[in-house]
Amino acid sequence: MVRRKVTARLAECAERLPDDLRLVATASLAMHPDAEDRFLTARLQWAGDRLERDERTVRRYADDAVRLLAEHLESGAERPPVPTADWQVDVLESVYRVRDGTVEVYERRRLTSAGAALTHVETAISLPRPDDAADVRMELLYGGRVSHHERIGDRHLRWRIELAEPLTPGRTAEVALRYVMAGSRWLAPHYVFVPLHPCRRFRLVLTFDPAGPPATVLRLDGLPQRAVDDPAAGGETVVPDRFGELVMEFDSLRQGLSYGARWQR
Repeated sequence: MVRRKVTARLAECAERLPDDLRLVATASLAMHPDAEDRFLTARLQWAGDRLERDERTVRRYADDAVRLLAEHLESGAERPPVPTADWQVDVLESVYRVRDGTVEVYERRRLTSAGAALTHVETAISLPRPDDAADVRMELLYGGRVSHHERIGDRHLRWRIELAEPLTPGRTAEVALRYVMAGSRWLAPHYVFVPLHPCRRFRLVLTFDPAGPPATVLRLDGLPQRAVDDPAAGGETVVPDRFGELVMEFDSLRQGLSYGARWQR
């Protein structure tokens, strides 16, 4: 009885993983009907053959999948639900900058519908602490109007944006917005985007003070969310230009993983 409940809960959480991680997770935990070998090595080899990935890559996928499953299980109802893929982001362009102790993030999203005519989209952010919601302001610059704003659990805010016209398959729409987050607690040494809908490309511009840029900046390309602050979870070292600016691009993002940068003063 307990085993069935645990398996059912793990299967529920696995459904929220990207396709490749879901396959590896269910295979490694002997939950996939086509991978019920007694030994873990054989199950991972089966997953690698299906994904056409080598052993090292599949084991990294397995580690990522276990971390994500642990996050889903631990956070429970506090994590916002993953929407169905009824729309996707063709391009997300974000500009992150700090001015006088206030963090500003500008976003421009080019959207396409993946099914029926799309009438609205949603955007969300995560809070550093449960009591930070009052210090967040979102301003829609163009592309529709905000019709609903809600808090999900202790650490998530979500806005619904109504589009001016229904977006039918084959057409695109753009939405631009600005987040303003006041207070020193927002000056966390990282900025990441975690796609909950399919996203083809993410372009990030970081603007640091040229008089005091970070000593080290690491590019984070597809890390589990819990690993963003982990010093052991490294990435490629990148260097801001002489004006303190840094541009990074990410392609074919995987849902539920983190893309962006972490820095150290």
